[in-house]
Amino acid sequence: MLNKFVTEKVVNDLNNHPLVFEGANGSLGLSFLKVLKELDISPKVLLLTTHSSDLENEWISCNFNIEFIKSSHENFFSRRKKLINSFGKGVNVFFASGYGRPNMFLDDPIGVIDANIKSLISYSDFNINKFAYFSTSELYSGLNGEVSEDVTLPTSPQHPRGIYIESKRLGEAIVSNLISKNATRVASYRIALATPPRLLNNDHRVLADLITSAKENNKVILNGGQKLLRQYQYGPNAIYKILGSISNGTSNLYNNAGSHILTLGELAKLIGKVFNVDVEIKENIQDSSSPKVVNINSERINFESGYLLDKEEDFFSYLNRIVNA
Repeated sequence: MLNKFVTEKVVNDLNNHPLVFEGANGSLGLSFLKVLKELDISPKVLLLTTHSSDLENEWISCNFNIEFIKSSHENFFSRRKKLINSFGKGVNVFFASGYGRPNMFLDDPIGVIDANIKSLISYSDFNINKFAYFSTSELYSGLNGEVSEDVTLPTSPQHPRGIYIESKRLGEAIVSNLISKNATRVASYRIALATPPRLLNNDHRVLADLITSAKENNKVILNGGQKLLRQYQYGPNAIYKILGSISNGTSNLYNNAGSHILTLGELAKLIGKVFNVDVEIKENIQDSSSPKVVNINSERINFESGYLLDKEEDFFSYLNRIVNA
């Protein structure tokens, strides 16, 4: 999904070099693994972290030289420091820790703070090659038009999702002002609605709930919000853009959103088409903290990453991949 020149740079930067991925079991962690396999990249050593869960089978079955630690363990910071220091020079870090699912970051605000501030800030002590921080497009909540990286952020700490949003905002500041002092290159990514490559356990985001309802009820049930506008992307495509821009780009802040723009009502009907089942749309239940519109301009990352937008499939095809994975 990247042009040949950038693909070669990505492979050269990551292959046979030590690599850290924090948040390995999430949508973007499993998407990252899928891209590593597609590009035939084999890190010299791969440090993976989760909060408290064991590694998913996809990681266990791959042939990488893996070190694994859980951030919930008391000695997490000392173990991580010892491992990273043992890797030597040229360590690349992809920091996706800190939850991307509303049901999780709303239920565990302290965990969100620990991941995006306490755990992140400790990287200012390391000498890093490339550091990519996975932020969120939730920072644009309240803006209804198309937004670029230069727009003034509108949210306040009083927002219902304020702890998640403000933690990510501070995370970006930590990367730009602290981690950057000891890293060759840093960038933050405001990621919007990146799907997993397969359905995840205990995922209660709208897309997952719609797929689950089709499987369990033989009917797609949307519990309100049919007019909310969303901008989806297949998770591995989001990773391609991150890898391409961290290797080939020069900016330190990127929007990372997809080209599949549709309302939740349209999404429900599309999933109904995937399963060939009826669709029921309810009007009386919805998450009031959820943004009304997600309309993110990603021209910067598409250009700097060498992303081949014209090679994308339609969203119906990606949904079929997720359902059948």
